[in-house]
Amino acid sequence: MEPEALPSETFEQLRRYRAGDRGAADELFRRHYPRLRAAIRARVPADQRHRLDEEDLVQSTCARALDKLDRFEYRGEGAFLAWMVRIATNLILDELRRRRPRPTEGGRPIEEFAADDPSPSRIFSLAEDREQLERGLDALPADQRDALVYHDLVGQDFGTLAEDMGRSKDAVRMLVHRARKRLGQWLAKSR
Repeated sequence: MEPEALPSETFEQLRRYRAGDRGAADELFRRHYPRLRAAIRARVPADQRHRLDEEDLVQSTCARALDKLDRFEYRGEGAFLAWMVRIATNLILDELRRRRPRPTEGGRPIEEFAADDPSPSRIFSLAEDREQLERGLDALPADQRDALVYHDLVGQDFGTLAEDMGRSKDAVRMLVHRARKRLGQWLAKSR
């Protein structure tokens, strides 16, 4: 269905912004702020969290997104936040590259930081120890973490997520299912 057939708050705020209401962008960013911040925290590798300021990353993400907001293409609920999380991921990688000495032989390549993502909000409420949850998420394969964070935390629907990941909807559903199961098992074993 066309976005106009299913108006969402995000779609309406984007429409208002494009019609000249600059306050609509503030509303849009303010509404997505908590989930964006949680996604950023989950994407920063555990061993680098002390070096990067989450609030600075959120603000930089919003500033960069605002610069590109006219080019954002609405593809369904969750797409806007997923787009912002991709911007944040790029900022995190840039910052880590800038701050981290070049990896030595046997060191961890910078490219692996892209795989250090997610933490679905649903599971946060079940975990007593956030650090333990973050370690569990770090133990997931990258594709499972991606699917889990974009679906459960960001709220991206299976259709747009499948398109973004270059997989079928069923394959993405299976990734999310396996990630939930594996994370649950990891958390149960570590208690």
